Formats: sequence, C-alpha cells, structure tokens
Amino acid sequence: MGDHPPSERVLRVPWTWIGASAALLVGLWFLDLFVLHTGLLTRFRGQPALTPLYTFWIPVVRPTVLIFPILAAGLVWIAPRLVDPDRTSRTRFALILPLAAVLLAFALFLVRESPTQLGAQWNLYRNEEFWHDALRITDLRAFLAHHVELMPRLSTHGRHYPPGNALLLYGVSRTFGPNEWAAGATVLALAAAALPLVFLALREIATESAARQGALLVALAPTFLDHACTAMDAVFLFFAALALWLGLRACGPRGRVLDAVLAGCALLLATLFSFSTFPLGLALTLYALIRLRARAWKPLLVIGATYVVCALLLQGFAHFSLWDAVQMGQKNAHEFMARVSAGKPNIDRVRLGYGNSVAFLIGAGAPLIAAAFARFRQDGFRRSPWRIATVLALSVMAFAPLHYLETERIWLYAVPWVAGAIVCDGPLDSGSLRRIAAASLVQALAMECLLFTLW
Repeated sequence: MGDHPPSERVLRVPWTWIGASAALLVGLWFLDLFVLHTGLLTRFRGQPALTPLYTFWIPVVRPTVLIFPILAAGLVWIAPRLVDPDRTSRTRFALILPLAAVLLAFALFLVRESPTQLGAQWNLYRNEEFWHDALRITDLRAFLAHHVELMPRLSTHGRHYPPGNALLLYGVSRTFGPNEWAAGATVLALAAAALPLVFLALREIATESAARQGALLVALAPTFLDHACTAMDAVFLFFAALALWLGLRACGPRGRVLDAVLAGCALLLATLFSFSTFPLGLALTLYALIRLRARAWKPLLVIGATYVVCALLLQGFAHFSLWDAVQMGQKNAHEFMARVSAGKPNIDRVRLGYGNSVAFLIGAGAPLIAAAFARFRQDGFRRSPWRIATVLALSVMAFAPLHYLETERIWLYAVPWVAGAIVCDGPLDSGSLRRIAAASLVQALAMECLLFTLW
C-alpha cells in the first residue's frame, strides 16, 4: 500500500449531496447551453449539440433497455462485498470487476443498438475515424516511418493523433478481417482491462479496500460505460492507467529506479496512442514535487531520461519521430479548429475552459463529483499530495489551449485521478458506496436513453 494516512477517515455521502451535485451540474450545463452558447461543436443531421457535451437530443428506448437495470441492481447489491478484502480475494476482485464492466457497458450499448451494431459507429461518417486509416494500411513499416508525412491526409482523428490507434486497429483487421464488430469488441476488452490497472494505481496512494472502491467508481462512471464500446479514448485509458500505476509507484515510498524506468517506458507507449499523455505526465510531476519535494528530482529524472531514450530508439529503428508527430498534430489541430470556428461567435478560451470543465464533470457523474466535494469538505488539501496534483492538473488542462470541448470523452483517462482524490484518505462507508454506485448507473442509463453520442 502506498502514501496514505495512518488512520483512515471513512467518508459518508448522503443522498442530499448527490442530489445537490446533480442539480449543480444541470445548472452549469444549461448555463452553457442557453446563456454562453459556446458554438464550436458541429451539428449531427441538422441538430445542434447540447453544449458543452458533444451529444444530441434523440430519445430511444428499446426492449433491451431492461437488461441494464437488472445487471446494475445486482452489482449495487454485491458492491460492499466485492470491495471488502476479507470477503473477496484480490484475484477474484481483479477478475469480477472487468467482467462486470463488460456486461454493463455492453448492456448500456443495447439500449440504443442491436448487438450486431458494435463498432458500426465508426462508419457514421466516411474518413472520420482511425478505423478508416487502419483499413488503408498496406505496409506497416512504411506507415510508421512516414506517419508524419501522411498525417495531413489521414482521417479527421488520425490527423491529430499519433499512430498507435490505427496500428492497433490494423492488427485487429489483419486478425479478424475488416470487421467493425471485432474492433469494437477489442476496444471494450481493453477498456475493461484498464480497471485492474486503475486498482493497482490507486493502491499506491490508498488502502486496499479504498483502492477497490476507487476502481469500482471508475467502472460505473457514465463516461466509462458510454464510451467503453467503440471510443478509442477507452483504449487510451488502458495505457494511461498502466503509466499512472508505474508512475505513482516510482514516486511512492517503495519507489525504485526500475519502477521509474518502467514508468518512462509506459508513458512513451501511451504517447503512441494519444498526446494526452502529456497532461498525465504533468499530474505525475506535480504529485512527485508535492510529495517528495527536494527528493523528486531522482524519479522524475529517470522517468524523463527513459522516455527520451525510448523515443530515440523508436526513431532509430522504426524511423518514427515523436517530436515531429507532436508538431504536425498540433499544426493540423490548430488549422482544423480555425476552420471549424470561422465565423462562429462565442468561442474564446474562457468559454472553452468553462465548457471543458463542465463536460468532464458531467461525464464523470454527479455522484462521483458529490463524493469529491464531500472529501474536500472533510479533509481539504492538507492530507493528500495526489488531491492537490489532481486539482492543479485539471485546472491547467481546462484552460490551456489543448482541448476544445468533448472532454466528457477525451478526458476519460482522468476519471481515475478524481477517484484517487476521493479514496486516498480512506474508503466510503457501505451505504455511501451503494448510493454512489446506484446513482451513477441511473445517470448513465438516463443519458443513454435520452441522448445520442457519435461514439
């Protein structure tokens, strides 16, 4: 176990807090939708997005909607037993949690779609998704070596991202053929596999039971359940969770040089899937500086040096320059946003920062945010370096010129940060855990029935 206080402080979150959090988030959502009018997100079949979320008012209810609440009720019932180390072994927990996540996420998918439609969302628009880039790859080595040159001609998403997503989907297409369902199933499997890594990461800053609770809260977050089936951000969650675990371990009380080396390698691997690895690196750096202070230089130096060496080796052997890819991705993103925002009013950094924050909070879920508020009220900042690092990193992410809304999906990898900020001082009581779990699942189901996302 990691950096936690000697005496745990059990957290209680009553229904009133959850209800107040839901009301607050609805109010913040409506403020953007009806007052600020941040007109950046594109329409879908003539309908404007419900900003700051990239979602649309298209209610759908199929008979399969009944599957989700049945599974949800079962998980809420067993949740206290599942997170109790004396009643459920660690191995069993690590197996049950991802299995439950797969079942719940797929059941939520069935609210709107038939089982055969898994992965079909990637073909709503032609040449928009990594899947289309993957299908055009004929020479893997050449694609990687010339990726920077190819970026301006890739799909809408491929132009702004490193090659990892397309390479993964290429591997799926080579194994199973050009089968969107197999690709969607792969995404779902990797999303679920991220949860044991989240648990391991949280064990570095919390006790066993508290870390289990944090991983469960991530699995029940509306953004996880909504995007785990086909959004490549769920794939990035897997690699980001791996890097988070190794990074927290390297900066923790048991940190070794080997842990720092592995963390640097994991961060480089994560960067191949998303440049959002850089905000993750910022969060880990802040945590190390706050927790270790003058002693932070050693793990940070080893992590950074390993990262650079891995990038140079990649460039030497595969002829892929990460630095050039970062610059090209930034150039393409700025050009794309300039075209999208041309002639549209009410687009400025303050509005975008507000929208980034609110969209992420809604995606994480009103119950999770209620628990975060309750923890801040009970323990403030003084007890947890990770809580301070999370608030600072999310603040920078919100207002820096890095993200342009859609953060309810893109920032999925940061939901474990919030869960960690909640459980790092101690677990929730059993009643609060059930309340948060139930309310998170209700929010996810309500949003899925009423709203449509492109993922």
